[in-house]
Amino acid sequence: MLQPDPGYYARYNTKLLECMTADAATVLEIGCGQGELARQYKRSNPRCRYFGVEANQDAAAGARKHLDVVVTADVQTLERADIPGLVQPVDCLVYGDVLEHLADPWATLERHREWLAPNGQVLACVPNVQYWEVLRDLLRGKWEYQAQGVLDATHLRFFTLHSLVDMFKKTGFEVLDVLPLYFEADADAARPFLHALTPAAAHCGVDPATLERQALAKQYVLRATRTRPPRLALKMPASPGPAYHRRIFAPLRCFFSLPGVRVTDLLPNLPAPVGEDKVYVHDGQALCGASGLETLRTLLRANTCIVADCHEDPFEAPAQQESRYLALRGAHAVQVSSATLAERVRKLNPNLAVFPDQLERIDPFDPPDMAPDTPVRVFLPAAPGPERWDWGALLPCLKGCHARRVMFVVACDESGENALCDADLLARLGPDATRVATTDLAYAAVARSCHLALLPPAQHSGEAWSELPLLECGAHGLACLAAARTWGRSLVHGQNGLLFEDAAGCREQLDALLADATLRRGLAAAAYAAVRDRRMLALHIRTRYNWYRRLIQSLPELTRDLKRRVPELFAG
Repeated sequence: MLQPDPGYYARYNTKLLECMTADAATVLEIGCGQGELARQYKRSNPRCRYFGVEANQDAAAGARKHLDVVVTADVQTLERADIPGLVQPVDCLVYGDVLEHLADPWATLERHREWLAPNGQVLACVPNVQYWEVLRDLLRGKWEYQAQGVLDATHLRFFTLHSLVDMFKKTGFEVLDVLPLYFEADADAARPFLHALTPAAAHCGVDPATLERQALAKQYVLRATRTRPPRLALKMPASPGPAYHRRIFAPLRCFFSLPGVRVTDLLPNLPAPVGEDKVYVHDGQALCGASGLETLRTLLRANTCIVADCHEDPFEAPAQQESRYLALRGAHAVQVSSATLAERVRKLNPNLAVFPDQLERIDPFDPPDMAPDTPVRVFLPAAPGPERWDWGALLPCLKGCHARRVMFVVACDESGENALCDADLLARLGPDATRVATTDLAYAAVARSCHLALLPPAQHSGEAWSELPLLECGAHGLACLAAARTWGRSLVHGQNGLLFEDAAGCREQLDALLADATLRRGLAAAAYAAVRDRRMLALHIRTRYNWYRRLIQSLPELTRDLKRRVPELFAG
């Protein structure tokens, strides 16, 4: 008998993960294997309740390490009451390579549809029997079952794109989209064969380009809902700079998972549904000069809601000044990273929302070794983007700490800058002070190897423009010591960190942390819990979505305000 790869149950589908509703309160995965998809998903949404059904007992045992509840059962006879604790409607129902194994997937879908929340979505990954290798072998008279793949020996049902969509429609679902999964290595080998089929395709009335798209897809990921949600097209163009990922791309990936949202940057080839609303979110520094003016005019002609993202003081940016702050004034609304920035930007555009930085993922709490002879590693993180920190006043109070088995680890930002990376300044921290690499993986690994973090005051007054460094330190399991002037709204002194007012206070609190491993671990655990429970991007993405929806509803009024504010946008 054909046996699947030993790692079959330990795999997860990255496209399914991308499509899973980012903020789902309840997830039910049919065929959860050893729980790897759940483990990855819970890094982004750790508060969700994740249920799984798995027929293989050994795989189910492994899945229980990562899921809240795992039931070993045949999904075709399983009733909802058989899943302990599944009392709430399901927000995200996942079939990862399951439906093709069922004798009657139609009946299963009809029954499970009633388990889904009114606004919930179902995801299904299904192999494509129209895949070019299957077509080629059929022409050769071959239909040979395999240990895994499209012709897996355990498959009972086979689907093309058309029959897959038809099954979901006939079982009462609204199909939102179907994403083909291509494998580039196969495409080069497939195209000569598909080109040779062109006459046959034409004879059957099949467009050759359509045949190629469908025959190159090895699998499909289908997304569907019980009721059709409002449709929203979201575009967030790429822009240079370290803030792009946290302010633009990470939210974009979350939006991609929400039912009814089409992120044009990630799905550029899917047709636009009728009645789709449009929102264009750009970096607040990107649209300047004549080209920026023309881009804004084009968006307005297309009845697009324009939102600018601002994560730094525009009055300190020469390009903004030269363009008379066109990117911010010329938007219908502006989203900013802090209340301090909101007060500054309000002078340019009164339509504002504050969306602080959030973390996209978090790993399990795993602080480093605290053996008595282990040096205490103090992490000095980098300021995000253009923000600058004032290390000068703190250096004298740090002098001499290295004599107490303390090691300072200095991080620099993506441009390689940090005021402490100068060799002379590093020397003032002691002989063991180290500068670390700037890549995301290196930065995270080095941060996790440390025991506490020191966050200085910013050079500007008021709170930090971005809380990202503090959030990252908490997520990596570090006890945080921070300047009250900049971080006082972000930390609760004595609960999830310690605050200081001046250099003397910094040294006093630092001495307390160096002397007390229990205090360090307690603050680190509380900081981690605060990030996990309140500062994950998935928990806040719906707030941003609802704000975009309100902007769209008010678009005529906002456009009139924009015309009064920037009349040159409507000239000509």
